[in-house]
Amino acid sequence: MFSQEGFSSRIFAAVASLAVSAFVFAVAIMPANQGAVLPIAMA
Repeated sequence: MFSQEGFSSRIFAAVASLAVSAFVFAVAIMPANQGAVLPIAMA
C-alpha cells in the first residue's frame, strides 16, 4: 500500500511540474506568435 501511495504522489508531482513548465514555455513564446499559441493553450 505504501509503495502505491508514493507512486501516485510521484506521478502527480511529475504531471504538475510538466504542466508548470509547459505553461511557462507558452507564456515565454506568446509574444512571438500569439495567434498560434493561444488556441492551443485554450484547447
